[in-house]
Amino acid sequence: MARVPAIGARAGNRDEDETRVLATDLPAGPAPARVRPLVAIALEGTLLDPWPGVAAVINMLSGATPQDVAAFEATGEYRSPWEIARAAGPWVTAGRPRPIPTGGWRVVINQTGRDPGDLAAHGRRLWELRGWRFEVPRVEKERLVRLSELANVLLVTGRDRKGLARAEEVLGWSPYGATTSEDAVRPDPQVLLRHGPTGHFIGSTAGDRATAEGARFVYHDASAGLRPILERMIRSLTPAGP
Repeated sequence: MARVPAIGARAGNRDEDETRVLATDLPAGPAPARVRPLVAIALEGTLLDPWPGVAAVINMLSGATPQDVAAFEATGEYRSPWEIARAAGPWVTAGRPRPIPTGGWRVVINQTGRDPGDLAAHGRRLWELRGWRFEVPRVEKERLVRLSELANVLLVTGRDRKGLARAEEVLGWSPYGATTSEDAVRPDPQVLLRHGPTGHFIGSTAGDRATAEGARFVYHDASAGLRPILERMIRSLTPAGP
């Protein structure tokens, strides 16, 4: 069986450079004879940035701007976006007093106005209706299309199939296959192994790395950026000219 091109570092071997390209490991011969490698990409936080959508929902709930949300986040006292929205609404109504009171949402509400109550359910409904449309791809569609011409590209997501379909609409691109929350959940190795015995996984969290290690997939850390990794993969997999 032909070896999967080594275009990253084998998960579990921390001494190797995770973004090293070994073009000599690619199968020789014309493009049709090549074995298409399996390349899985984590959706949330790696390929798609959900935070602009979350910030948009917080704005719908409270009137807080992205700058306001960042100021609340910087306190480190809020466990969820819905707690930020709960505190930000009365704070915005009170005229955005600075500095933001410390001590969490209860203190902010006590000092600035009336408690709007738990906004989690309302926030999730707004996400379902509109929030997801504000998510931002972290790489251009053209790079995904080009990589898909050279490899079987998969998405790994904690969303259900409906959420995956929405993400594909935002990306303007559909993968070769996917693992959703209805199939398996990270760090279960079956997240990757259900698609094949070996391949590459691009992620950005400790859970992504653990998933790759469990499946013995090559792991690529995209926490510093996805585009350079895709560009190296594309260059490594592109057949040499005559």
